[in-house]
Order: sequence, then structure tokens, then C-alpha cells
Amino acid sequence: MHHNEAMMKEFEEQQKESEGWRAAQRKMISPLKSEYEGHLGSVHGLDSSPFHRNIFASCGSDGSIHLYSMLHTKVQMFFEPVRKNLTCIRWSPFRPLVFATASGDGRLFIYDLQDGQMHPTLSLDVCKDDIPINSIAFNPRQSEYMAVTGEENTVRIFELVQRFSNDTNMDRETRLLQRLLTVKQEDTNLN
Repeated sequence: MHHNEAMMKEFEEQQKESEGWRAAQRKMISPLKSEYEGHLGSVHGLDSSPFHRNIFASCGSDGSIHLYSMLHTKVQMFFEPVRKNLTCIRWSPFRPLVFATASGDGRLFIYDLQDGQMHPTLSLDVCKDDIPINSIAFNPRQSEYMAVTGEENTVRIFELVQRFSNDTNMDRETRLLQRLLTVKQEDTNLN
């Protein structure tokens, strides 16, 4: 086939237009999959449930804890242990219904959702003089221990009471966690 100069220019223009369109398409594609209802201030901590792939928790400067299901963009459960900022949050690697959070005034809060309460099951003053707690960690190999660090450059190890560290019926607790969030979602849909 014979290609004249006009045909070649037209082909080049079509290619440029096509490439521009493709580049614009590439720019519009985002890795962001979902955006969830936020806190009233900045989010300071985030952790995924090790037992349920769609559940995660956050804590923030507004002193609240939000539990989410990845299937819904709204907060599924809300807790407010203090009016000061919360600095970090961790799910227990041993109990699906247990998580811990820490505050900017040096307190540690452990929740056990099996109790059905919206208040912490355990509250400890960990750091003196309202020194913020920076991080918390459950020991993945020794379930009875938990580590806490504060801004005074120390690491403190705590021995947890048996109810927080004991292996329980994981399947039952995981189902209960899912049910708690499902019931909360149904309540939200009624409003």
C-alpha cells in the first residue's frame, strides 16, 4: 500500500491524540479503593484485626476509637475512653474481641467486646506525669505479656490477666465480632 504525506500526518495526529487519552486515563486510575468516615481530628493509630480480613480499628486526637468493616464506609462501633488524644491501637493476636489503646496522658485501655460494654475492661496509669504512650505491642509468642513505650524513653512490660491472654474459642469470638459489626450496620441503616 502506498502512503502519502497527508496520510502519514493524519496517522501521527491520531496516535498523539490516542496517547494523550491513554496518559490521561493512567493519571485518573488511583490505587485508593475506599475512604472511610474519619475522626474529628487526626488519626494517630490504625490496626487490622488478625482474625477477620475486613475489620480494622483506628484511634485519634479526638479521644475516640472507631471500628470499621471494609464493606462499609461508616464507623461501625465507636468508643471514647478519654477526652484527650489516643496515640496508638493494637488488636490482640490471641483474642478476636480484645484490643488495646493508649492515651496522650499515659494511660492504657484494654477492651474486651465479649463483655458487651462500651467502656474499657481495664484502665491502667502507665506513665507518670501525663507522659504520652507512643506504642503498645502484644507479645506474639508469650500471650501473657504486653509492652508499652512512652516519651520518657522507657519500655515497660506488663503481665496480662488470664482473660486477655488466654486462647478461647476463636471461631466463636470471630463470629461474634462480625455479628457485632453487622448489628451496628443494621442499626445505622434504620436511621
